[in-house]
Amino acid sequence: MSKGLKSAPEFEAEYDAEAEEEEEQVHKKGHAKGVSKVAREEPVSYTQLATRVDSTLFRRIKIHCVETGTSIMEFVHSALVAELKKQKTK
Repeated sequence: MSKGLKSAPEFEAEYDAEAEEEEEQVHKKGHAKGVSKVAREEPVSYTQLATRVDSTLFRRIKIHCVETGTSIMEFVHSALVAELKKQKTK
């Protein structure tokens, strides 16, 4: 294994720790990273959404989120909003 690359368990452990830290920040601040200041002023109420996805798809989502610097929560929220807008225009 290359010196700069992490093993899958190391990557997952680091990612999980970062995700937990970011989730704590969201709960403390009441908003997700990247939300405009106007949106931050209004309190946000979140509801937990639990679903099952194929492990390959979940891995792709995690990698995408790490590469783009977004949380899985932000990614899923954006994807759901985009899908609902797309269906509304049909």
